[in-house]
Amino acid sequence: MFKINFKIALRNLLKNKVYAAINIGGLALGLTAFVLLLLFINHEKNYDQWDTQLEKVYQIREMHDFFTPDNKPHWQDIGDSRIANLLTEKVPQFKHVTKISNNWGNGYSSIKVAQNEPVLQKGFRDADSSFFKVFPYQFIYGDEKTAINKPHTVVLKQSIAKQLYGTDKVLGKTLKLVMWRNDPGEEYTVTGVVADPATAQSVAFNAITHSGNREKDPENPGSSNYCQIYALANQALDTASLNQNLLKVYIDFKKASFAQRKINFADYYKEGKKPGLMAFPMQQVHSNPALSSGWFDKIKPIVALSIFLLLVSVINFVNLATAQSVQRAKEVGVKKVLGAYKKQLVMQFLVESAIQSLLALFICVALVEVLLPAFSNHFEVELSFWRSKQLFSLVVQLLGLFVLITLLAGFYPAWVLSKYNPVKVLKGNYESGFKGMALRNGLVVLQFIIAVTFIIGIGVMQMQTSYIAHKDLGFDKSKLINIATNYDDNFAERIKKIAGVQYVATTTQVMGNAFNVPQKITYKDQQFDINTVTVSMDALPALGAQVVSGRIFSREYKQDTVNTAVLNETAAKLLGKNIVGQMYKSGEGEHQNAFQIVGVIKDLSLIHISEPTRQYS
Repeated sequence: MFKINFKIALRNLLKNKVYAAINIGGLALGLTAFVLLLLFINHEKNYDQWDTQLEKVYQIREMHDFFTPDNKPHWQDIGDSRIANLLTEKVPQFKHVTKISNNWGNGYSSIKVAQNEPVLQKGFRDADSSFFKVFPYQFIYGDEKTAINKPHTVVLKQSIAKQLYGTDKVLGKTLKLVMWRNDPGEEYTVTGVVADPATAQSVAFNAITHSGNREKDPENPGSSNYCQIYALANQALDTASLNQNLLKVYIDFKKASFAQRKINFADYYKEGKKPGLMAFPMQQVHSNPALSSGWFDKIKPIVALSIFLLLVSVINFVNLATAQSVQRAKEVGVKKVLGAYKKQLVMQFLVESAIQSLLALFICVALVEVLLPAFSNHFEVELSFWRSKQLFSLVVQLLGLFVLITLLAGFYPAWVLSKYNPVKVLKGNYESGFKGMALRNGLVVLQFIIAVTFIIGIGVMQMQTSYIAHKDLGFDKSKLINIATNYDDNFAERIKKIAGVQYVATTTQVMGNAFNVPQKITYKDQQFDINTVTVSMDALPALGAQVVSGRIFSREYKQDTVNTAVLNETAAKLLGKNIVGQMYKSGEGEHQNAFQIVGVIKDLSLIHISEPTRQYS
C-alpha cells in the first residue's frame, strides 16, 4: 500500500509542477530560516558544556564602577585581584581559585616562533598557576599539575600549536610574545598542549601564559589590578547561601582596605552605592554576561521572525492543498467506491505531504550550507552543519521538525480530502469541499497579518538604520581611520608622510568604546562628576569637532600642552554659563591639578547616540 501511495504522490506532484514548486519552495525558505536559528541556539546553549566538572566552577563577580558605561556600579566579571586570595583564605567551600587576564583592547599579540616571521594571534591570556586546577582541560602533552608552575611557561591549544609549529609535539620549544609597540618581548617555554573542547567556552583562549605577574597583587592599598576570577568548589553549591557568606567576607575585606586608605566605609557607600560580591555558575555565564544582555534576549526578534516565516510556509501549504481539493474529489470518490477506508486516504495524503516536506528539507540543507558563512560572520560565531560537533542531536532535531511540519501541513488537507461523500462527488456535487472555507479564510487572514507585520517591521528597521546613519555625531567619521596600537611620535611622523594624511592624533577613548573614565572636579567650590578623555594636540581637528564657544587646543598656545581643557556642551551646561576662561580643579592633595577651560565644542557621540557628559583635557 505504501508503494502505491508513494507512486500516486509522485505522479500528482509531477502533474502539478507549479503547485509543488510553490509548496516545496515556501517550506524550504521557512525551514532554512528556522534551521539557521536552530544551529545558532544549539551553539549558544552548549557553551561550557564540555566537561561535567564545570558544574562546580563559578565566576566571581564584583559590584563596582570601574570602566562602566554610565559611571555607576554594576555587576562585573572583572574584579580586584586581591579577591582571589581572600576567597582562598576565607571560603573553605572553594577548592581552588584562579586569576586570568581580561581580554583588553583587540586581544592581539605578536608571536615569533624560531626563525619565522612574527604573526598576530588572538587569545594569549596570562593566568596564575592554578588555572588548570580549576578548568579541567585534557592535556595531550605535559602535566596539568605542573605545566604552569614556573614563570615564563605557556600551554597551547592543539589547534594553535599545529598552526604555529606544524605539529602538536612542541614540548620544550619556545616562542617570543610581544604585547605592545616597543615591547622587547618575553620568551616562553611550551610546557603543555591541551585538546580543543568539543563546545564553545566562555573563558576563550588559544594559549595560557604564566608570566608570574598574576601571582602578585598591588602593594599599595589604593591601587587595583583588575582581572577575571574563577573558583572550583568541592561540590555544586547553593549559590543563595554561598553569596550571603561571600558578601560578609567582602564587606569585612573592604572595611579593612578602606581603613588603610583612611576612607570612611559609610561615606563611600552612600547615595545608592552598595558593596557586592557573588559567585555565578560557570554554565550560566555566557547566557548572563556582565554589562550586556544575554544572547537569547538579543535574538528574540529573530526567533519570532523565524517562527512566523515557518508558520507562513505551513499556512501557505495548507491553503494550496485545500484549494486543490476539488481537483482530487473524483479520485477520492472512486477510491471510496472501490473500498478504500478513510484511514488509508488520510495516509495517502500524509505521504504526499511527507514527500514535499522531505524535498523542502533537502533544499533547506543546501541553502543552509550556502548561507551559513554570511550568517556566521554576521553573528561573529563559527557555525557548521556537517562538521558540527552536535551533528547527531541536530539530525534528531531535524527529523522531529520534519515530522511536525508533515503533520501540521498535511493533516488538515488530508482530513478534508478524505471525508468527501463518494455518491455526491461522483454525481458532481462538491459542496462538502467548501465546508472548510471558514478555517481556510481564517488562515489566509492570519497569513496576511503576519506578512503585514513583516512589512511594518522592515519599515521600522529601515527608519532606525537611516536615523543612525544620518545622526549628527558631532564629528566627521567619513575620513577617520583607527589604528589599534600604542601612540609613538616617530610612528606618527611616518604616517604623516603618507599622501592624503592630514592629521595623526591619539585619544584615551576609542570611538565606540564602552568604557568611561570618570573624574571628580571642583568648580566654584562645587563638585561635579564628569567623564574625561585625554587627547593629543591634533585630535579635535582630526575629528572635525565643531566649536560652540572659545577655541580648541592649538600649538600657538604653550599652556595647551599642560593645563587646559575643552568641554562639550553637556559638561558646559552642567557647570553653568560663561565658563570659557574659568578654572576648575581635579585630583586630591599633591596630585591636584588646575585646568583652564579654553573652549566648548558640540557633543561628540563617542559611545552611543545618547551618550551624555564628556570632557577633553
